[in-house]
Amino acid sequence: MITYLVSILFISLYGVQVDCKVESYALTILEKGTMVKEIVEVDVDNQTEVFRVPQHNDVVAMDLMNDFNVGLSVRRIPSTQDCYVSKLDSSIPGPEKMRINMEQMWSQSLRNKASKTNQETKISEWKVIGLADRLALPQTFLDFCGGFPIYNIEKTSVDLIRSSLQEGRELFFEYILEKGTMVKEIVEVDVDNQTEVFRVPQHNDVDAMDLMNDFNVGVVAVQDLIPSTECDN
Repeated sequence: MITYLVSILFISLYGVQVDCKVESYALTILEKGTMVKEIVEVDVDNQTEVFRVPQHNDVVAMDLMNDFNVGLSVRRIPSTQDCYVSKLDSSIPGPEKMRINMEQMWSQSLRNKASKTNQETKISEWKVIGLADRLALPQTFLDFCGGFPIYNIEKTSVDLIRSSLQEGRELFFEYILEKGTMVKEIVEVDVDNQTEVFRVPQHNDVDAMDLMNDFNVGVVAVQDLIPSTECDN
């Protein structure tokens, strides 16, 4: 069984509210024309972060807890009554840094209520590898998940960064771990012209290659980027 979970980066900031003790930040995000209010709870003392994402567009409601004491994350999906545990993403800032980031965003929002950042979405794919051993999990996770079953998941080879290129076109950076080598592929999508281009660099025993799909004519074109080794006569 494979479960796909989508992590949405903050793409628009309109306001932040801060509570005492465990800092709680309310972020209003504009995604695909929908205004979404997410909650971020930062607990520096207990070294945890909680992200509460409501259901919107094609994204299911989800609560995510990062526990920096044990280096693990847990995702709780209320609609399916399941929890999923994985290794903590090393790129996520710790509670101290997260609090500073949130406060800086709060200060910026006070100066400019309509401030925005570039739209960027991070999409990750995960594979369920079995039930987690509840005895090996921290109490924070057990309390967080309650009676929900808890599964271990691991990230597959695909990590996709999507950003706007220009109207009608989008550029994707796809990071793939293949045989121990991290490979950065580029995917260019042109909706207006109904084409897709995949740019694959040389890695391991794979030659560099560009591939174009043209859906107007139903043809695939492949360009081999490795110079010919044949000698001219």
